[in-house]
Amino acid sequence: MKHSSSHRGSSTYLVQPGDTLYLVARRLGVALSDLLSANPQVEDPSAITPGMNLEIPKASGATAAIRCLVMHPGTATPRAEGVVILDYRRGRISVLAHDLPAPSHMSSETYKVWMRSRTTGRYDVALLYPTPAGVWAAGLQTRSPLENYDGVLVTGESAYNDERPKGPIVVSAAMRHDAGHTAAQFLSCVFLGGQAFDLLSLARIQRRG
Repeated sequence: MKHSSSHRGSSTYLVQPGDTLYLVARRLGVALSDLLSANPQVEDPSAITPGMNLEIPKASGATAAIRCLVMHPGTATPRAEGVVILDYRRGRISVLAHDLPAPSHMSSETYKVWMRSRTTGRYDVALLYPTPAGVWAAGLQTRSPLENYDGVLVTGESAYNDERPKGPIVVSAAMRHDAGHTAAQFLSCVFLGGQAFDLLSLARIQRRG
């Protein structure tokens, strides 16, 4: 990765073969919209040329951070709890859900996490897996920046359904991406050695508050 600082103190990046603006923004931890604004010479955002120099703006607050969103239980699972870890830099989410019954109790085969794109209406989907601690967990690499999604759902599903959620919702959360969230909406994530630190306990405290 050719990444350097200019004499003005701003950063520049030398475009490599196979790069796209989205990949560059995700790799360097900046918002795609900020990268576009900093490079008005880019006429076609879908086709940048190897050897081109891009100005890299400073990462802005909401998209540069790793954040957490508290999930709320569905009507069929009133005791369920969950959190979503939003990684804006990598375009990835991680989901932790607790107090879920076995999928068979929901007339389902498995649990899946879904995210709907506001721009296309299509869903990204991933399986949740049970952990020895009784927490269901999933990681999902999104197909576009997280700012394009409006929510996260975990549902009981058939193992073969990857098109759209059809089963009962067990936990869910709406997504906002502005910097004006209150503590009751967005939580800062605490990481220790690359591991999330007691996020479900944090969710329980937040829901009681």
